[in-house]
Amino acid sequence: MKYKVVLERNEEGFSVHVPGLPGCWSQGATEQEALNAIRDAVVDYLAVRDELVKDSGVREIDVNVAFPCRDYLGYTITMHYGPSRRRAFG
Repeated sequence: MKYKVVLERNEEGFSVHVPGLPGCWSQGATEQEALNAIRDAVVDYLAVRDELVKDSGVREIDVNVAFPCRDYLGYTITMHYGPSRRRAFG
């Protein structure tokens, strides 16, 4: 599983957070230390989340998300991710 993280230099080293997991923050004296710390923080965050919802009616859903980007010739390519795993080019 991959998460995007935001890494910022500060007076104490580096702070790092996961925008997709509200409140999931960490820090480190070096960039690598901060990245290692946020990995641990994500594992703990997900474990707590799972514990908090274990007795509720949790369901998982698939969501199609389109990410437009430009290829090397300047054409726009929209890649659709989701249950169909299709790709649309235009």
